[in-house]
Amino acid sequence: MKIVEIYSHLNGEEYILAKQPVIYQEIKSVIAAVDACRCMTKTSKEKTMRGRKTWTPPEPMRLIDSDRCPGKVWPVCKVLDDGTLVLVYGRPGKHIIFDPSGTGTQWQGHVDLKLQLAAWWT
Repeated sequence: MKIVEIYSHLNGEEYILAKQPVIYQEIKSVIAAVDACRCMTKTSKEKTMRGRKTWTPPEPMRLIDSDRCPGKVWPVCKVLDDGTLVLVYGRPGKHIIFDPSGTGTQWQGHVDLKLQLAAWWT
C-alpha cells in the first residue's frame, strides 16, 4: 500500500517528524508492507465490473473461545516477537484479547483487565 494523500490535523505529521522520526518511519514502513490486493477477494457481480476482484466486505470480530463480541473503542494492536497479535480496547472497562495465528481471525483468551486488577488489589 502507498500513501497517496496526507491530512495533517493540527500539524500532527510535522510534530511526529520533528519529535518522533523513528515512529514516523515505522508508520511509513508498516503502510508500505501492507498488501492491499490480499483483501480484494470478492468477485463483483455489478454490471460495470462483472468478474473483477473488489474489496471483501468487513466482518465483525468474534472470539473463537467465547460468545463475547469484542468492543471497538480505542483499540491498540501490537505484534509480539512470536507473531501473536495482542489487542487492547476499552469502554466500558479495559480488555485484552490475543490471536496466536497473527492473522486477526483467531481472537481468543479475553481478559477483563479492570476485573483482574480489582481482584489483585483486594
